[in-house]
Amino acid sequence: MTIHIKPKKLNEAVATSFRMGGEFVLKQFAEGGLKTHDAQELYSYSQHEKFNWPNAKVTFNGEETQIDILQSGATLLQEAVTAKKNKKCPTSLKMKDIMSYLDENVIGQTKAKRDCVRLVKHHIELNFGKTVNGVKLRKKNALIHGPSGCGKTEIWRRLSEITGIPVIIVDASSLSPTGYKGKNTDELARDIWLRCGKDIEKAGSVILVLDEWDKIGGNDPDSTVRRFRQSLINDLLTFIEGGLVPFKENQISPDTHYLDTHNITVVAMGAFEGIEGLFSQQGSIGYGAERLTTETPDRNSIADKIDFKALSHWGFNMQILGRFPIRSYVLELTEDELIRIQLDVPNSIYYQWQELFARLDNNVELSITKPAIEQIAKNAIANKTGARELDAQYHELLCNVYDDAEFDENIKSVKVVKRSESFDIETSNHINTIDGIFTTVEEA
Repeated sequence: MTIHIKPKKLNEAVATSFRMGGEFVLKQFAEGGLKTHDAQELYSYSQHEKFNWPNAKVTFNGEETQIDILQSGATLLQEAVTAKKNKKCPTSLKMKDIMSYLDENVIGQTKAKRDCVRLVKHHIELNFGKTVNGVKLRKKNALIHGPSGCGKTEIWRRLSEITGIPVIIVDASSLSPTGYKGKNTDELARDIWLRCGKDIEKAGSVILVLDEWDKIGGNDPDSTVRRFRQSLINDLLTFIEGGLVPFKENQISPDTHYLDTHNITVVAMGAFEGIEGLFSQQGSIGYGAERLTTETPDRNSIADKIDFKALSHWGFNMQILGRFPIRSYVLELTEDELIRIQLDVPNSIYYQWQELFARLDNNVELSITKPAIEQIAKNAIANKTGARELDAQYHELLCNVYDDAEFDENIKSVKVVKRSESFDIETSNHINTIDGIFTTVEEA
């Protein structure tokens, strides 16, 4: 049989055929018996029955190609499995490979990604590299500032994926100094050790991300709070500078373990919300005139101007800030970047919702039009919570229709369209994917 496929739809056609039941799909099209309104029946059958996979001739851009759908699908699956099994040793990773992986999974934030890649490469050499000239490397720490929901933690999650290095992300504001009730640094050391399978050597080579770092600055008007936070920072210096942190597995354990933090890279991160207000231009006109303050600048426009002097307003002294030689920042996400986060990132919130609908017994197909995707991005910008807002937007938009689709097995597809500044959700008892791929089908 020969199938005519619209330009640029080849991969989608193969994937759809492989997913929906190869020979049955192609045979029905070849015989002219499959119409759009029959798609839901086809989909249901293909999910519950086993069919033989065909070799199909595909006419693509005027050229006829022989495709073994079974082999193509199986090969793609095997490549994914093999890649996971043969994960590279960290020292064999090049910075360009790490950066390429970040570019695929984190939209925008070029400066922050480059700075973090350099830091993780140094961490790899520090912990796993072989000396050439007998020179011992010392660890470097980083401080990254920028708005919430714009990629700070996501960068480090992805770096852990590509390198295999454990990245321990801790909310710094949840910690307490020694002598106070709460999670102390010795408990932090124990948690790192447990996360590493009680492997003390592995625990000593992790990357520790202290999120919400700005929340433990000593700028609170309450002197008691200031002393509390300063004591906490002093305790954390053992991690930041390097040293031995004693800890026990539990309160009744007789054995004391020691976590060597000399090779643990520490990354402090915080939003430092409102810091742009420090850059408002102040001045006065005429003798005795009232001081004037201009409009607060856009955060992105002053991101590269935020220095130690600005950060010190949060109560961090220069001695503490100086222990973070690598300083970087993330920017507020643009509308275009928020659109790309939905459409271009593997396992994006859009594709996760598509997966959830597809897992229903009626294998529902979810589609969202481009104008609707754009409106979701606009809403996220308006709420000023970055990419995190996308999750909230999708939940609010789709949770009810998801429930409906679970209860009503006649629903086979869900489509979200934009209406003015709101959304309409259309449900149907047929699937539109096939109609969008194939044009005509004829016997070979």
